[in-house]
Amino acid sequence: LRGVSTPTHEYASIAEAFIAQHAPEGSNGVVPPSSRVLRSLAASCRSFTRLVLRLREQAEADLMERERAGLGSGSAPTSPRERDGRRTSMQSPRSSVDAPSMYSDGTGKAPSQATFPLNNNNNSNKRFSSPLYRLNHAPLLRLFVPSPNGAWLSDESVMECEKELKRAGIVGLLRAGDVVWDTAVADEMNAGRLVWDGNYLIDLDYSYSHSGELPRYLNSLAFPPSYFHKVIRSTGNPLVQIDVSPWSTEIAANVQLVQDKAVAETAPGTTHNILRWTHRTRFIVHPNFPLPNTDPQLIVDPKWVGTVVIEAEGTNEGLADLLGRCNDETCLSQKVLAATGGLSAKMAKGDAGRVFRILRARSRPGEIWMRCVREKERIS
Repeated sequence: LRGVSTPTHEYASIAEAFIAQHAPEGSNGVVPPSSRVLRSLAASCRSFTRLVLRLREQAEADLMERERAGLGSGSAPTSPRERDGRRTSMQSPRSSVDAPSMYSDGTGKAPSQATFPLNNNNNSNKRFSSPLYRLNHAPLLRLFVPSPNGAWLSDESVMECEKELKRAGIVGLLRAGDVVWDTAVADEMNAGRLVWDGNYLIDLDYSYSHSGELPRYLNSLAFPPSYFHKVIRSTGNPLVQIDVSPWSTEIAANVQLVQDKAVAETAPGTTHNILRWTHRTRFIVHPNFPLPNTDPQLIVDPKWVGTVVIEAEGTNEGLADLLGRCNDETCLSQKVLAATGGLSAKMAKGDAGRVFRILRARSRPGEIWMRCVREKERIS
């Protein structure tokens, strides 16, 4: 019970006090939890992680049972991924029809009725609910690895976190996109949070955000748009990493220069309604669309199916950046060079490329709005 009863800030306080007493001066490596208290905290985090993964299995089994019973509680689970009787995050290649999204709800093999018995008389109208895990969202798994470097984990600390996952015995249950938190680090923004990419733990991307966003190694289209909401803390409009090149022809054909209303805030804090020019385009995401450059082959998550609207600056440079993301030579030569005052194709291909910001206020089911994030917005 220590894993759910002990306040999370106490983990960091205990680790900090232990490091101050036992860590060698100038040490950059890992401080082994030699005391009984630290070993107990590490064991508690491993147990908590196993519990959260068990809840994910239970939630997906409950969803599949409700679908079979015709009760419904959202979209049906995608195709199960099986390998030697257990779910893994990296699978052998398969056709796009069978390829799973990996990150949507119900992506794993459903546990048997014997494992999770369901009482149809009492629980037929009840949906799974837990404060530790939510369907269609990434789980937040816990580890306890004291590090002298504080919030910025060293390579040695990250490798020790991977060893902790092996000690917990849950590596085979992890999926790409699972978030792991080192509780020995202070709970401020996304400090100590890492993302499992299918093989290793990787750090968040701080290029365009002080708080950290999803790493560029993971295609956001393979996740539901709200998959990391409240798990990776971000602003109201989170950043996503998307390769839009498969829709380059559709994007280039639908570009329009429109006048849009916006709210501008001045230094004293007052706001003004203004009109601005914006380049706007859209493309249609179809079900089971295969994502490029993914091994094994992944498909677009069902929550993205529908219309995606993209906005860019209403300038020649903004248009060049928008069409440069399409990565299509024909699109660049016909659109960019003709409509952007002679900007070169090389310039159009530059800038952020894959980074967009979701506009939550405008988005709704079946229609997601995004804004291009350019290289000039980079902070690191």
